[in-house]
Amino acid sequence: SCVFRAQKRLDVWLEVAARLHKTFPDLHFIIVGEGVLRESVHRKAAELNTASYVTFAALQPDMKPYLEAMDMYMLTSGFEGLPEGLLEAMSMGCVPACTSAGGIGEIIADGENGVIVPVDQPQKLYDKICELILQPEKMDLMKTEARLTVVSRFDIDTMVRSIEDIYKSSVQNTLTSWLGQ
Repeated sequence: SCVFRAQKRLDVWLEVAARLHKTFPDLHFIIVGEGVLRESVHRKAAELNTASYVTFAALQPDMKPYLEAMDMYMLTSGFEGLPEGLLEAMSMGCVPACTSAGGIGEIIADGENGVIVPVDQPQKLYDKICELILQPEKMDLMKTEARLTVVSRFDIDTMVRSIEDIYKSSVQNTLTSWLGQ
């Protein structure tokens, strides 16, 4: 799900989608979300004549059916933390195609579990996505790797252990400094 804010650069997302559709006319795109830039995003979509291949699904309480329908999750953000939507998409086996905004570059290994481009070159997503569409076996492998990445790094047991390790290390460092050792 996407909040329509400037940081998401949905105008760029729509431009990449339009270029991809010209190359692969059978592609269909879904934008799930809403926000303050709704009017300008819809205006840009109309300007690019995307009505036949871009669906605006508004905000949805359950993303699962949408993610199950997707092969890829494209994100053109200018800045981010580590988007929850990206992790959800990867956990459902969607190949991420993203800019390297914020923490995104820490989870996506380009060509292994997704594709990633520099934040200032979002249009390069077009080239990388085209390459991937033409290699369905590679896309299938990347779907599996995307899911494994999230399952192995963000499952509850792994996260709890990481937090416990940080806590133990912090407590040990504090005790050592108090005891002067």
